[in-house]
Amino acid sequence: MTYTGKPYILYEDGKHTTTPQVLSVNDKKTLYCRAQGWPKPRFRWLKDGKQVNQIKYIRTFLKYKDGKDLYFPAGVAKTDSGTYTCEAINKFGKDQYKILVLVKGLYLVCTNCCLFTSFFLYICVFLKKI
Repeated sequence: MTYTGKPYILYEDGKHTTTPQVLSVNDKKTLYCRAQGWPKPRFRWLKDGKQVNQIKYIRTFLKYKDGKDLYFPAGVAKTDSGTYTCEAINKFGKDQYKILVLVKGLYLVCTNCCLFTSFFLYICVFLKKI
């Protein structure tokens, strides 16, 4: 018997990516999404509510396997953190599944570099005079 109607996401083991995903910078990751329905659903990925292929700052995404899965071939970066939504869509409607992605890693931000550098230059000059 074939199910006809709105697609539905499959939550079986190995058929979808669990949430949340805690990753490290440069981890290569695939987000999996599976759904059934007839007509066969098409898939769309969103990040923080915006369609992935329309976000200018997203680096290198590759969709594969009929567009079902989202792959980070260059590894993830801090900017890839967010809520990803897989939508399965056909003429009868849609179903969606959200995956929270958190990318952790060490990064340095210097807000007072000039002040910090000036202080140490002053100390170095002062010590040379002694």
